[in-house]
Amino acid sequence: MKKLIYSVFFTTLMLGFQSCGKFDDMNVDPVNPTEVSPDLLFSGALRNGTLNWDIYQIGQNLHADQFVQYFANVNPGFQTDQYVSNPGWIATFWNTYYSSYIVNIQNVIRLTEADPSQSNKTNMARIWRVWLFQRATDYWGDIPYSEAGRGFDGLRTPKYDTQEFIYNDMLKELKEASQALDNTKPIRFTANDLIYNGDLNKWRRFANSLRLRIAMRLTKVAPQTARPIVEELMTENNFIADNAGNAQMNTQPTGQFINRYPLAILFNFDELRVSKTMVDLLKAKNDPRLAVYASPVEGVTPTTYEGLINGLNAQQLGQPANAKNLYSKMGNLIRAEGTPIDILTFSEVCFLKAEAVQRGWASGNAQDFYNAGITASFIKRNINNTTTINNYLTQANVIYDNSLQRIIEQKYLAIFPDGMEAWAEWRRTGFPQLLAIPNQGETSGSVPRRVIYPQTEANLNSESYNSAIERQGPNTMTTRIWWDRP
Repeated sequence: MKKLIYSVFFTTLMLGFQSCGKFDDMNVDPVNPTEVSPDLLFSGALRNGTLNWDIYQIGQNLHADQFVQYFANVNPGFQTDQYVSNPGWIATFWNTYYSSYIVNIQNVIRLTEADPSQSNKTNMARIWRVWLFQRATDYWGDIPYSEAGRGFDGLRTPKYDTQEFIYNDMLKELKEASQALDNTKPIRFTANDLIYNGDLNKWRRFANSLRLRIAMRLTKVAPQTARPIVEELMTENNFIADNAGNAQMNTQPTGQFINRYPLAILFNFDELRVSKTMVDLLKAKNDPRLAVYASPVEGVTPTTYEGLINGLNAQQLGQPANAKNLYSKMGNLIRAEGTPIDILTFSEVCFLKAEAVQRGWASGNAQDFYNAGITASFIKRNINNTTTINNYLTQANVIYDNSLQRIIEQKYLAIFPDGMEAWAEWRRTGFPQLLAIPNQGETSGSVPRRVIYPQTEANLNSESYNSAIERQGPNTMTTRIWWDRP
């Protein structure tokens, strides 16, 4: 694994000091301003929040992507695939997430919310803030939320809010922010909006789609909260409506690594293979996406795809039967330079709607939504032949059978390689069935339910940290977060 030195910007400290009085006003340097433009902060929060390659690797790919068995590790020095924590990676991910992404978006809100003419900027930032925090709370559970990113208020040891509070507040924030977006107000993020270029209608659809995702996460722990929200959203039906409306972060095929597609960079390290779980599921369904998601084993005729089992230790990886050249790398499209990073797609929305109907929480035809989700995924992967799609939809082990398992399995295949979302959905539903790994790790071989807090929190924010541990449970990978119930 190649590493770059990742700079952490303590924007909270810089923005915590405001000019006061005539003396300070006279000493403002117009060339080196002490306040960063909300536009620059917003674009930074969008781009960095979808994870630059190095943070993507240690935060997502070596944890969630492998926990949910999208990819398997072939580097003998890495142990997270064996369900063993790496405190250094966790600390870097936590510190970067809070000191950069959360601080930046919080400051966008702070710098715009007092000016009614900039309300669109404020509300676009509120929506993105929810997306950032959902990923973080799904990763760790109880986390700093209401007091996070507020160094400008003197808050250096923020409290940990319960995940229940965070989820309820995120649902409120999305509803309020989406309704407050105002097309008659010209001030909004445009060129600095790297997702929708200032299209407020698309931001509304994104917010509603995200709200649907968040509400459906509560099916086990708080259905009484989730169901009315789902019913309301399904009645309004103002979601991402096609692949053209997908929320995604575009990347560049060349240039600085910060703008490049993470999996294209990671592919060159040759430390990953597509997981046996993923390959076997695609094979079992005779799924044409296999040739998109995976590459044929090199030097083998006829064309063969083989997935590597997760969780092999260094000794096992050294055995001839596990030689990495015997297993499939990522497919060309999945690891191509310039591939966009998915944030929330039309295909996912279709599966969420199918589940809502399947649960009896909405009217409509679940099979139609299910088929639309598969079709959207195929088209997104450049599989456009109508006959191919129809033949797939009518296969015995694909055709909709009114089961949650069928819906989630297809969602798992459609949202690849978004391991953060797939891992959350596996914890919520238990689907798809994952394979047991050959080592025990820190979980006795069980798939992790969360990632541990960094030790720096125990050292520097001990009171809040200890309160969270007492409330949520031990700081282990087997402790279930609030919405994750048997």
